[in-house]
Amino acid sequence: MHERSHVSLAELTTIGLGGPAKRLIDIDDETELEQVLGELANESDEVFILGGGSNVIVSDGGWPGTVIRPAFRRFDATKEGCEVLLHLGAGEVWDDVVRECVQRRWAGVSCLSGIPGWVGASPIQNIGAYGTELSQVLVEVHAFDRDAKRHVIFPAADCALGYRSSRFRGNARHVIEKVVLRLRADGGDIIRYPELARSLGVREGASVNPAEVREAVLELRRGKGMVVDPRDTESRSAGSYFVNPIIDAQALQRLEARALELGIVTEAGLVPRYPNPDGRFKVPAAWLIEKAGFHKGMTVGGVGISKKHALALVNRGGATSDLLRLEASIFHRVMDRFGVRLQREPIFVGEEMEDTPKSCAGP
Repeated sequence: MHERSHVSLAELTTIGLGGPAKRLIDIDDETELEQVLGELANESDEVFILGGGSNVIVSDGGWPGTVIRPAFRRFDATKEGCEVLLHLGAGEVWDDVVRECVQRRWAGVSCLSGIPGWVGASPIQNIGAYGTELSQVLVEVHAFDRDAKRHVIFPAADCALGYRSSRFRGNARHVIEKVVLRLRADGGDIIRYPELARSLGVREGASVNPAEVREAVLELRRGKGMVVDPRDTESRSAGSYFVNPIIDAQALQRLEARALELGIVTEAGLVPRYPNPDGRFKVPAAWLIEKAGFHKGMTVGGVGISKKHALALVNRGGATSDLLRLEASIFHRVMDRFGVRLQREPIFVGEEMEDTPKSCAGP
């Protein structure tokens, strides 16, 4: 266990914004976690659980209490026939795990290459990319229940995993300690995403060596500034800032009509959408943002929109307040122009600005 006082949280996040925490505690195992949480509960101290800081926005005022980082390290694999059961500590770096799995020729996670952050955060938002989500390989989540003061295990079916959501998101009750995945011991990964299929030169549904998939995914992500790289200023972000909205058929018809009225498309079918299993449609937030008049590379104050991808808001030497003003501007213009509500994907830490759109802030 390692404890520090008045630590800059900006230095612990990929976007590099935000004020300090009164106290930061790095914890190495489950016993320490239970002990520290018990002590903090007696002190009535405000607690925030932080992982790799890749999907987090910290207010300029920082966090008035204690930030805990469960830095548990574990990488244990058990082969069961043609499958591998993989036990991972919450503090393992997610992309390091993916790289190791690919090197061992295990299939199931190569499409999730390049996603920053720690393993413990992966089930919180059910990380996903290029046609794959964590839910497809998750077996169970081990956590500490702060209310019941005991360690608990959630089978994947009990984690309420959805599109960038789970029972853990927006709920501080459970601190994730370990994640268990089930991978295939050999074979290829199925390509389900059109852009990735084109990059690989295969048809959708094809099975491709995980190493090839990883390289293609990393190349696509680099092209969008979605691989954290200190040399790439366009990667100084929190990743995708807005969740792709999922709308019903009526809302899609209204969006199509509005896009036709504004001359954005010449045919209703040209509004991009991806069918959801429940009959609704996922609309790319980046398309809505650009068609609302925001362009890649624009700067407002000390923040802006990435030169590589309209869905990434980047830090160009500004403050969290600058970011929230840009967020609000995007939210209101998309809502006014298309009648579609955007929702912030990163978790916000600290006090929101008074004029932050509530629908945008999400859970």
